[in-house]
Amino acid sequence: MQSDDKPINGRPNPSFLDLLNQTPPQPDTAPDKEHGTTRFAQLRAGWNASWDEGGFPHGRWEELRQAPQAGWHFMANWIKALLFWPGSFGVWHKSREPVT
Repeated sequence: MQSDDKPINGRPNPSFLDLLNQTPPQPDTAPDKEHGTTRFAQLRAGWNASWDEGGFPHGRWEELRQAPQAGWHFMANWIKALLFWPGSFGVWHKSREPVT
């Protein structure tokens, strides 16, 4: 068995301390700037962009909205699984009740 200090494929194993040197520099914080505002703005922009047409949450919302008209055969599989899960738990729970 190979120990951790031996090189793999002729390359030495990196040290954990080498990873600490690769961390990004701390952002400059000016006294007049509120901490975390740019990060929150980036998060808000990403959230709004994901709800635009073609984004993942927008697509799931459209599938959910169209489920009543789609019927069982054309309904998205994740909706069917979501509907099946509580029902299967109820059947399982009912079968575990003691017989009197």
